[in-house]
Amino acid sequence: GSASDNPILAAGGVWDNALKDYCLGKRNQPAWAIGEAEYTSGNGIDSVQNIFFLPAFNAESVYEALHKGKFYVRSYSENNINISLSDFHIEDSLNKDNPGPKAFMGDKIQITGRPRLFIKGNFTNSPAGNLKAKVIRDGKVIREFEFINEQVFNLEFQDDWPPASGKKSYFRLIFVADNRVILATNPVFVIKNE
Repeated sequence: GSASDNPILAAGGVWDNALKDYCLGKRNQPAWAIGEAEYTSGNGIDSVQNIFFLPAFNAESVYEALHKGKFYVRSYSENNINISLSDFHIEDSLNKDNPGPKAFMGDKIQITGRPRLFIKGNFTNSPAGNLKAKVIRDGKVIREFEFINEQVFNLEFQDDWPPASGKKSYFRLIFVADNRVILATNPVFVIKNE
């Protein structure tokens, strides 16, 4: 559906239940968020885009990205914030001085320490203080960032919640303006080493 006013994309909804089932081993495959055009009465077609991270610009790479969750969904809300995400990945906090593997959207990472999240992007129009990034872990919002006038953001933080060893968790992002979800990422999965 449309990425705006969408309870599916909000924390704790249907999508989070499906992702939690995957983490518990009740589903074989994770469910990805895919944006589609949707006719809403009176407003014409909502402008929804899937933004892919591709190693090469060809059809094969697009199919691969769709299959592996290497994309995010964004909609142009009425206030046209025109937001783009250039990075969302997780690293192991223990690799701070010696960067180890990184997990991007759709990836899994095994960690010994704590999850360290990196979020980068930009937007062209000032949202007048109503743009927020929400970090969702296992269906709950654990961190919220508010943007006032910065048009480039480069966030980095460590989630100090210790995942249980051997347990699979996930992190995903939503960006909200005027209580409408205008961007949603696919999840990054984290597995704590036993």
